Amino acid sequence: MLTDLCRAAGIPARVVAGFLQMRAGRQEHIRPHHWTEFHDGYCWRMADCERQRFVVHDEEYLNSRLTGDEETRKEAI
Repeated sequence: MLTDLCRAAGIPARVVAGFLQMRAGRQEHIRPHHWTEFHDGYCWRMADCERQRFVVHDEEYLNSRLTGDEETRKEAI
Protein backbone atom coordinates (compact mmCIF):
# COMPACT_ATOMS: atom_id res chain seq x y z
CA MET A 1 0.00 0.00 0.00
CA LEU A 2 2.86 2.40 0.76
CA THR A 3 4.23 1.85 -2.75
CA ASP A 4 0.87 2.85 -4.25
CA LEU A 5 0.60 5.92 -2.00
CA CYS A 6 4.08 7.08 -3.01
CA ARG A 7 3.31 6.62 -6.70
CA ALA A 8 -0.01 8.46 -6.35
CA ALA A 9 1.93 11.39 -4.86
CA GLY A 10 4.41 11.33 -7.76
CA ILE A 11 7.23 9.70 -5.79
CA PRO A 12 9.04 6.87 -7.63
CA ALA A 13 8.53 3.69 -5.62
CA ARG A 14 8.94 -0.05 -6.03
CA VAL A 15 8.26 -3.23 -4.12
CA VAL A 16 11.31 -5.32 -3.26
CA ALA A 17 11.08 -9.05 -2.62
CA GLY A 18 13.87 -10.68 -0.70
CA PHE A 19 14.85 -12.06 2.65
CA LEU A 20 15.12 -10.66 6.13
CA GLN A 21 18.07 -11.91 8.16
CA MET A 22 17.36 -11.67 11.86
CA ARG A 23 19.69 -12.50 14.71
CA ALA A 24 18.65 -13.35 18.24
CA GLY A 25 21.64 -14.08 20.40
CA ARG A 26 23.61 -16.80 18.65
CA GLN A 27 20.71 -17.90 16.47
CA GLU A 28 20.11 -16.57 13.00
CA HIS A 29 16.82 -16.74 11.10
CA ILE A 30 16.28 -15.93 7.44
CA ARG A 31 12.73 -15.54 6.15
CA PRO A 32 11.07 -14.26 2.97
CA HIS A 33 10.07 -10.60 3.20
CA HIS A 34 8.77 -7.67 1.10
CA TRP A 35 9.38 -3.96 1.61
CA THR A 36 9.05 -0.68 -0.29
CA GLU A 37 11.82 1.45 -1.71
CA PHE A 38 11.13 5.05 -2.70
CA HIS A 39 13.38 7.60 -4.36
CA ASP A 40 13.71 10.86 -2.44
CA GLY A 41 15.47 12.72 -5.26
CA TYR A 42 18.94 11.67 -4.08
CA CYS A 43 18.84 7.92 -3.47
CA TRP A 44 16.57 4.93 -2.97
CA ARG A 45 15.41 4.60 0.63
CA MET A 46 13.91 1.54 2.25
CA ALA A 47 10.61 1.62 4.09
CA ASP A 48 9.47 -1.47 5.94
CA CYS A 49 5.95 -0.94 7.26
CA GLU A 50 5.85 -4.33 8.99
CA ARG A 51 8.90 -3.48 11.08
CA GLN A 52 8.13 0.27 11.18
CA ARG A 53 11.56 1.24 9.84
CA PHE A 54 12.95 3.75 7.35
CA VAL A 55 16.56 3.07 6.41
CA VAL A 56 19.01 3.84 3.59
CA HIS A 57 20.87 0.52 3.76
CA ASP A 58 20.62 -2.34 6.17
CA GLU A 59 22.54 -5.61 6.02
CA GLU A 60 19.52 -7.46 7.44
CA TYR A 61 17.69 -6.99 4.12
CA LEU A 62 18.75 -9.19 1.22
CA ASN A 63 16.91 -8.21 -1.95
CA SER A 64 16.40 -10.77 -4.67
CA ARG A 65 13.81 -9.14 -6.93
CA LEU A 66 12.61 -5.65 -7.78
CA THR A 67 9.06 -5.17 -9.00
CA GLY A 68 7.49 -2.20 -10.66
CA ASP A 69 7.21 -0.67 -14.07
CA GLU A 70 10.02 -0.86 -16.64
CA GLU A 71 11.24 2.69 -15.93
CA THR A 72 11.56 2.01 -12.19
CA ARG A 73 13.60 -1.14 -12.83
CA LYS A 74 15.95 0.77 -15.17
CA GLU A 75 16.60 3.37 -12.46
CA ALA A 76 17.84 0.62 -10.15
CA ILE A 77 20.76 -0.27 -12.42
